[in-house]
Order: sequence, then C-alpha cells, then structure tokens
Amino acid sequence: MSNKIKKEMDKIVIPKNISERSMLGVNQAKAKTLFFVLLIILLPLNSYIYKFVFQYIYGIIPMTWTGIMNVFVILFYLLVLIPLTIYLSEKLVKYSLTNGRKGKVFLSLLIIVPITVFSLNLFDVYREKGLDEVINYRESNFESLVFNEGNPEYEWRTDNKEQAEEIRNFLSQYRVKRMKDREWDSDVSSEKGVRITVYTKGNPIITSIYEERVLDVGSGPYWVVNGPIDVEWLINYMEEHSQ
Repeated sequence: MSNKIKKEMDKIVIPKNISERSMLGVNQAKAKTLFFVLLIILLPLNSYIYKFVFQYIYGIIPMTWTGIMNVFVILFYLLVLIPLTIYLSEKLVKYSLTNGRKGKVFLSLLIIVPITVFSLNLFDVYREKGLDEVINYRESNFESLVFNEGNPEYEWRTDNKEQAEEIRNFLSQYRVKRMKDREWDSDVSSEKGVRITVYTKGNPIITSIYEERVLDVGSGPYWVVNGPIDVEWLINYMEEHSQ
C-alpha cells in the first residue's frame, strides 16, 4: 500500500514557477531575518567604537570646543553612523547569501565575534577592580584636581600632577565591584564622604567616595570590597595641602 502511495506522489509535479516563487519567499524571509540580526549586533558594536574614538578626540581638543563637539557627535551619530550601519548590514546579508559556504562562514564569524566582545566587555564592567581604575586618566591629559568635602564653598584645587598621583595611589589599595543602579541609595547624608573631580583635556572624571561605596558619574555605582575607605586620610590630605 505504501509503495502505491509513493508512486502516486512521485507523479505529482510542482510547476517550476510555483517552486521558484516559494524559494524566493524563503530567501527573502531569511534575508530579512539576517538583516535584523546583523543590525542588532552591528549597531551597538559600531556605537561602542564610535564612543571610543570620540572619547579620544575629546582628550586632545581644547575645552572651548566641547560644546560644538557635542552637537557634532549627536548629528554624526544620527545622520551618518545609523544609516551607514543599515547599509552595511544589507550588503553583508547579500554577500553571505550569494557566496555559499564562504558566505556562511563569514556570517558566522560576524555574529560570534561581536557577541564574544560584548561578553568580555560585560565581564570587565562587573569584575572586581582597583579604585584607581575607576578614576582613570592619562597623566599627559591631566589639567587639575578639585577636592570637595561636601560644602561647595570649601574645596581644594591643585594642578600639581604629583599630588594627584599621590591621591590616586592611595585609592589604588581599595578594590571595588560594580553594583546595579537600583541598589544605590541616594541618601548619603549620614555618611562621611568626599567628591573628587579630575579635569583633563577631555570630559572631567567626577567621583563621590564614601567609606563603603563609590559613585562615579561616568561608570556608575560600586561597592567597596576591602573597605572601609579611610576618608579621613583624604580630608586631612586636603587640609594639609590647602594651607
């Protein structure tokens, strides 16, 4: 009985035009899926590279240019980077679908490599690190350090690189680990703390340091792993050198 059914099925001939249209539909669906997958991967990757490049540029341009630079960065991202990523995703999909095995290997690498990079970056964000890695800057870009004990009218400023390095070396003995943003308690009125702002040729590094936790404006909140931080030493250092 099964042989008869098989013979009857073999007699069925699918018209060539229907078969071609079906394959075309499958290829179009596959192309759209690959396009969106690549777009989701490439846009964050390109944004990360874009941010890194412009952070370097901010580090070498005069401070008076930063306002104009901010506008340029936003316009370039919206009008150039996003359309370029869309165009690149479309071209890569066409290449992968029209080059057989070679295209599939290329596409696999294109997906695996960025995911690996993102995973390593995420690991770096949440790994335990020295507090000096949070307050990180190139010594050649250093301009000044402002130390504030909570009262805006009472602060100490220095453009002495050796003094700034002495403070950073003191902080390097403490280890911190990134906490989730929702874990940060904004009520710090009962805690002893200081705020350190490092001005460089690029964006300033603003960090609030308490005995058990740290808040960096650029990278977020941290727990102090081997605390408490000797905040009193920092205050005494400021008072000693401000006289």
